[in-house]
Amino acid sequence: MKVIFYDPYVTGEYGREKGYRKEEALVDLLRDSDFVTLHAFLATETQRMFGEKEFKAMKRTAFFLNVARGGIVDEEALVRALQERWIAGVGLDVLNQEPPSKDDPLLRLDHVVVTPHIAWNTKEAEGRLIKQLNQIITSVLRHEFPINVVNPEMKDHWRAQQKKDDDPIHGQSQS
Repeated sequence: MKVIFYDPYVTGEYGREKGYRKEEALVDLLRDSDFVTLHAFLATETQRMFGEKEFKAMKRTAFFLNVARGGIVDEEALVRALQERWIAGVGLDVLNQEPPSKDDPLLRLDHVVVTPHIAWNTKEAEGRLIKQLNQIITSVLRHEFPINVVNPEMKDHWRAQQKKDDDPIHGQSQS
């Protein structure tokens, strides 16, 4: 499978290192993809990021998967996209309302798969999660910058704090 991605916060260099191609515009990714998976965080800028325009840009044979947050998708537009066959189908691990109401139109469409917001939960993923948690805890106990930090720009602040803590005059010695 050829992997392409769109992320305004990640450089194309990152993608090349992983063997992926970065699209500079979301519409280009949508037009070229057979499967579109959504992994964005929910914020003001991503609220209803996927709507009618985005679904119409996708191939009619494409599938859309949302494993991020429900508020990123305009579900009314998604229902229209499915009813009018703008896209082939959808997999949803998240919805705008959880649990969904019994009369949610997404639950009545035959080309929709909905999981209970636990699609990540496999034995393999659980093993990796435990291993990563152990690595993070160990690195913090060793006064090392932890892996998988959400805001890596804090590294400089963290380093400054470490120097201050190791200063016997201004902070507490860590030895």
